[in-house]
Amino acid sequence: MRLLHRSLTVSAFALSALLVAACGNGGDAEPSGAEAPAEAPEAAPEDSTSDDAAAAACAEEFSALTDAEAEYSAEMSALMSGETEDPSGAIDALHAIADAAPSGVQGDFRTLADELSVYLVEAVDRGVIELEGEPSEEQLAELQELEGLMDGEALASAQTNIDTYFSENC
Repeated sequence: MRLLHRSLTVSAFALSALLVAACGNGGDAEPSGAEAPAEAPEAAPEDSTSDDAAAAACAEEFSALTDAEAEYSAEMSALMSGETEDPSGAIDALHAIADAAPSGVQGDFRTLADELSVYLVEAVDRGVIELEGEPSEEQLAELQELEGLMDGEALASAQTNIDTYFSENC
């Protein structure tokens, strides 16, 4: 059960971790900005204001994403506990994460949501969403097969684009 839950949520949590790092780096932009005033000292106040504005924008984007991710986590908990057998709430929450993403990477977040949705629907359809105890060899094989349904290149590209966006903009 833990393996499946981890597989289903790893991208959403990885994105959250990525965003935490990216937003944290927004406050660290000052040291790289400290080099620029040596060339143009009069720009320092504007750079500081710009850095503050960028950090505030990143914090706002991050807040919207974490709110959406919390909903996804709650929906996954309900699905994994057997409280519901319908993956639509988790899928809707995945798409809410994409909708909350900044426009510059919204398409990449949608790619992640779409690919994880395929995995989630298949996991429910195959009955491997709710595992008790450690998964059997057969269940592990099925989970690995499910991972093959996702477009690994699209996922890797989307995560790279998201990383680049937040590195450059936060």
